[in-house]
Amino acid sequence: VHAVEVEAFPEYLHSRDCFILLSPSKVFVWNGYCSRAATRDAAEKLADLLIGGRDDPIVMDEDLEEDAFWDVLGEKKPY
Repeated sequence: VHAVEVEAFPEYLHSRDCFILLSPSKVFVWNGYCSRAATRDAAEKLADLLIGGRDDPIVMDEDLEEDAFWDVLGEKKPY
């Protein structure tokens, strides 16, 4: 498992991956429905490291996103 930083655009979401979205007030972990358990675990651990334990990340699965996720990322588009 490896992490790559990309710009925060909906087009970068991919069903086989997990993504961490950082906003000034929240941290989201998005799990694609084809992502592996090891990838999901690694994304949550990395999110915890990035936020330094100040809050728990908001973990969500593909197609079950909170509105706040799309508010930060932008309009939901095909990916």
